[in-house]
Amino acid sequence: ISGARVLLVDDNEMSLDVESELLRALGLEVELATDGAMALDKLQRGRYDIVLMDMQMPVMDGLTATRAIRRLPGLGALPIVAMTANAMAGDRERCLEAGMNDYIAKPIDPDRLTAKLQQWIKPRPPGKPAVRPSGAAGATPSAAGRLDGIAGLDVPLGLRQALGRETLYLSLLSKFIATYSDAPLRLAGAIAESDWAVAERMAHTFKGVAAQIGAGELRTLASQLEAAIRAGQPAAVLAPLQARIADALPQLIASIAARLPKAQAAAAAGQINMRRFEEVCTRLASQLKDDDFACMQLLDDNEAMLKLALGGRFPAIAAAIRDFDYMSALEGLRQAAASHGLSL
Repeated sequence: ISGARVLLVDDNEMSLDVESELLRALGLEVELATDGAMALDKLQRGRYDIVLMDMQMPVMDGLTATRAIRRLPGLGALPIVAMTANAMAGDRERCLEAGMNDYIAKPIDPDRLTAKLQQWIKPRPPGKPAVRPSGAAGATPSAAGRLDGIAGLDVPLGLRQALGRETLYLSLLSKFIATYSDAPLRLAGAIAESDWAVAERMAHTFKGVAAQIGAGELRTLASQLEAAIRAGQPAAVLAPLQARIADALPQLIASIAARLPKAQAAAAAGQINMRRFEEVCTRLASQLKDDDFACMQLLDDNEAMLKLALGGRFPAIAAAIRDFDYMSALEGLRQAAASHGLSL
């Protein structure tokens, strides 16, 4: 299957890092989409051998996207494998009903994903053999030693899920600090506004990234909060779970930051994924031009990254969007993006 083209659809940057690293190590060509709508667009313009589709995403989720893909000419037999941090009864059936071929749980186990790819990708003529990721079986002593003893962090598990690659694992920890330090505040805001769909998706995403780095306690708390939100539980149930996350997260982040190499720790405080930043700015500009209310959701979903990238310009842009002054917001976004060399 070396040389096969994979469309990887996921809105979580940390998951994309690990998944794309593994796919490329196996000799596959990878293209990325961060929501179902983007995946649909790419599938109508290019040819792929398989789609790996996250189930819960903004704009268009994986199940909706799969149903739309199956209606497109010539794509009825394209292999689509679902990826999700949920492992609930009925998830597999929902995937198959939507037209997916198979299902794999997140965090992605390298061996299981490799088996799924070999099962569903049509073999090509003999050529360059697929390359297995080196060191995928276990932890590297230097990383394990540096992070040893951090309460709530299973370093060997996190390293194995990062393909055994110390540099990748440290990068994931750095991004976790940079992106999720304010997760309790964002969750509290969505819950306070009774925006249950956003709150559930935030809890789901946080559960996935906590599991990815090996933060088992946080993963369990986020899973419990996600289930409680989905079940419509009252504040008396949600508040204690929120409080436990708000208490545990800063302690874990402080412990990780104290052990990261200086360069990684500095990056955690100011890391921006420029590819993702450009995608978000381009989509946000398009929505503002079209007076599309979805721009507010896009702003909320990417607030941490936009705050970091746009700096002092962010408050005015965000305020304009929330006041429905889309022309002012668009002008401010264009000026801010231009400082990063982007033309909107």
